Amino acid sequence: LVARQAGTQQAYDQAIAAQKSAAATVDADRATIDADEVQLSFATITAPISGRLGAVSVAIGDLVTTNSGSSTSTPLVTITQMDPLRVNFNLPESDLALLHKALAAPRQ
Repeated sequence: LVARQAGTQQAYDQAIAAQKSAAATVDADRATIDADEVQLSFATITAPISGRLGAVSVAIGDLVTTNSGSSTSTPLVTITQMDPLRVNFNLPESDLALLHKALAAPRQ
């Protein structure tokens, strides 16, 4: 438009400055999103094993930190491994036949 004298040089310069400002804002917003995603990744704690939750040592809102450099640490939760599950128990000999029958039956 400036080359055809359909607009002023000042209007052109202002439009270029506004475009550069908007591009800088987009870049800053992307950097903020990247930083927020890093912070959010710290909010997820993944267990090294699968299982069921047992005793939970913390409550919602509690502040937790890593145990690096600490001689004592409190686990966040106790995980009970379900596969394989080993159980020891005493069984009267009179019930042994029932146990064998139950173990031979197909699982449901």
